[in-house]
Amino acid sequence: MGGKIELTKSGQIEYTLKGNGPTILVMHGMSQDCDADAGYEAFINAGFSMLTPSRPGYGKTPASVGNTGEKAAEAMVNLLDNLKIKSVHIMAVSGGGPTAIYLAANYPEKVKKLALVSALSKPWLDKARYETVSKFYGKSFKMMWFSLRFFSVLFPRATAKQTVALFSTHDPADFMKHLSKQDIKSLLRLYKNKAYTEGPLIDLKSQPEFSVLNKITTPTLVVHSKEDKSVEFDNAEYAVQNIKFAELYISLTWSHFPWIGPHSDEELNRVIGFFKA
Repeated sequence: MGGKIELTKSGQIEYTLKGNGPTILVMHGMSQDCDADAGYEAFINAGFSMLTPSRPGYGKTPASVGNTGEKAAEAMVNLLDNLKIKSVHIMAVSGGGPTAIYLAANYPEKVKKLALVSALSKPWLDKARYETVSKFYGKSFKMMWFSLRFFSVLFPRATAKQTVALFSTHDPADFMKHLSKQDIKSLLRLYKNKAYTEGPLIDLKSQPEFSVLNKITTPTLVVHSKEDKSVEFDNAEYAVQNIKFAELYISLTWSHFPWIGPHSDEELNRVIGFFKA
């Protein structure tokens, strides 16, 4: 596992590039890296290539490459320049939202279309919750992550049910009835990744003000489920209110994970159709 290393003006960036055709730059979520590939098969079959960097603080990309959303966006542009890719579509998932927003706002010539999928997009108004989430990624996080990885091997269904409860407001027991073996495998793949702490902390402190979103002129699709327990639906509402050419698609999926469970194919097709139009 792992990707290629590119030495850019910002520093070392790890990445993977899969498929052929127009490039979708994927800003992966927290606790992931350049090996993220959920849903990629559908995009590749539709004729796209998927460029996935390990964002700063994830994988083999040091946090120093971009320790703010703005600097992380600059690092992604430097990677595109190194790879001689003039412009891309961007698909930002979860914690990848802030970097994508800064990229679209500051480098409009690089971004054809932007899809914010279950993505963070608004500043933290509740300081207590921000501090709670930040502490979650503290010293005890790695031990908890290791435990989940261990139990995901021994007790996959039980761990999947616990994970669903953390990331969805839907009844976990009912959710599990609708998950295929492949869904569970894809969900638990999350725990095979390293327990990253630097990257998530960068994401949490990088959430942009409305003035940044106001600068975006790129056609934007905001995709979010009302049953997302991890990144609340008001992030989607905030993005649509503050991005000039944004369209909201209320996903019928049941959780924070867009490619898992009922209606996941509908969501995939909606994003693919947006990039193709």
